[in-house]
Amino acid sequence: MSITITLTERAERLIRKRAFEQDLGLSEVASGLLEEKVRDEFPEYREELQPHPLLKLAGMFSSGTTDTAERHSEILRDAIKMPGGFGGGD
Repeated sequence: MSITITLTERAERLIRKRAFEQDLGLSEVASGLLEEKVRDEFPEYREELQPHPLLKLAGMFSSGTTDTAERHSEILRDAIKMPGGFGGGD
């Protein structure tokens, strides 16, 4: 999902600084900060906002590829969408 948010110059500077320090993308840092704030502000949705429990297994085993841990969300999302995948249906 994509939305546009207008930030103060100071907030943008801080997000850019954190992204640089952690060697992450701006959207990754901003998204993480926003999700953390949403969790704090909407405790009734905390469970819904928690990562899928299978994400705890991400990167624990050797698959022969080198970017599995980095791509864990994408890989699991694709597996869930597959017929007979984690979601059951389709």
